Amino acid sequence: AYDALRTLALDTWPAMFLATNEEEKPVRQSRFEAMCAHADNFIMGAFDDTQLVGMAGFMTAERSKRQHVGGLWGMAVRPQYHGQGIGKQLVDDLLDRAKKISRITKINLGVTAGNNAAKSLYEQAGFHTYGIEPAAMNVDGHDFDEVLMVYKIT
Repeated sequence: AYDALRTLALDTWPAMFLATNEEEKPVRQSRFEAMCAHADNFIMGAFDDTQLVGMAGFMTAERSKRQHVGGLWGMAVRPQYHGQGIGKQLVDDLLDRAKKISRITKINLGVTAGNNAAKSLYEQAGFHTYGIEPAAMNVDGHDFDEVLMVYKIT
């Protein structure tokens, strides 16, 4: 289910993700298993019956000096489920779970500039913009900036 939704997301919105299916597909399973092997990493899923319709991942930093930092990644909701509050519920649930990890004091994410719906969703959840990386991605000859956002756990 994860593979199918991740494939859909990367193919449907290539400017919204740093990864491409061509690069990720050969190592997706091993990366998924390695990420899930760490007790504090997780992927939240939203289901309609048995179909995975939305997901958001959380990963903690590996380096000792960044053990207080988490990252929200891979947020995707199937197009036919947009506007139903699934993304908001995923982000809210992810934040609730991440706050229970005592060493985590902030959560970072990046969102493609111009993806106003996603940026607004993150702002409503309490994320704040702290910077913009110009030309963070180049897709088919077009540069895309990335808005860098942070959620501080108080």
